[in-house]
Amino acid sequence: MNYKYDVFLSYSSYDNNIVSLFKNELDKNDISYYTADKIEVGYDFKQSIEQAIISSEFFIFICSSEFLRQHHSNLFGVGDANVSHVETEIQYASKCALYNAVKIIPIVVTRRFGDEKITSLICDLFDENTKTISGDNIQDVSTKVIDILNKNQKKKDLLSEAEQARVYGAYEQAYNKYLILSDFVEGQAKLICYDRAADCCEKAGKWEEAKKLYHLSNNEQALKRLENNTKSKETIKPKETFTGAIGEST
Repeated sequence: MNYKYDVFLSYSSYDNNIVSLFKNELDKNDISYYTADKIEVGYDFKQSIEQAIISSEFFIFICSSEFLRQHHSNLFGVGDANVSHVETEIQYASKCALYNAVKIIPIVVTRRFGDEKITSLICDLFDENTKTISGDNIQDVSTKVIDILNKNQKKKDLLSEAEQARVYGAYEQAYNKYLILSDFVEGQAKLICYDRAADCCEKAGKWEEAKKLYHLSNNEQALKRLENNTKSKETIKPKETFTGAIGEST
């Protein structure tokens, strides 16, 4: 899927200082982002927010621990104008995440993130499986987040290159790209990489390597097919011609 923005950045004006520094880091790394303050007068605010979120690959909520302690309750409809739009953004992004339409990264800048209170406040806002990025200062968390975003772009580039090579029959090149990509992903995505790399090996006639990769991808059906094809190729031998006298063969 092609996204209009890399990131939808959600924050409260209470945290303008740290957000300004974070935006600078995004700009330095050519990461595109959208924020609520870009909505022009006259446009439907809620609709514009939702459209921008669904057009972004990542939803990043950034805040300070001080903000969470002081304004956490306002994120549940208590009615602070400086916070209410954040509630709207978080709620819609959470719905989108259920359908894998956006990836959520909460960021907290604090010196005491181990505080159980802060931990519980973040868990209230997002799914319990959502991983929160934290650090003592904005430079620290920026480095962590930029690394995640850059690795994600690297994965997309590798996948695109592998798929293109595969389509054009450059199977060895595609095989190498899929194997490199497998180091960047986990779970089902890793198995898919192994499976496609195996398919490239099979098409290139590298049977043994294909078998190893099909084993790694748990593709039993492909293994059986490959085994049968290999046996067939081994049993079919070219017809031998024995030449006796000139023009004769037996």
